[in-house]
Amino acid sequence: MQSMTGYGKARYNQDGISLEIEIKSINGRYLDLKISAPRELSFYEHTIRTKIGHILPRGSMEVKVNYHDSREPKIQVDSAR
Repeated sequence: MQSMTGYGKARYNQDGISLEIEIKSINGRYLDLKISAPRELSFYEHTIRTKIGHILPRGSMEVKVNYHDSREPKIQVDSAR
């Protein structure tokens, strides 16, 4: 029998983008997945659920995603109009 208990954290920083993903898991009879992500990345929730579900059939997991984009916005305002 394999243990479903674990913890992992990964960080990515490049060109003004910072991304941190933290995963905690404990034993569980069924797959119980809680995902916490910023609104800008909410469209990835289904992909995260699907990928984890294919790898781990059971366990209680918590996935936290932190994202920060410090690049300059590409919006230009024409104040002469």
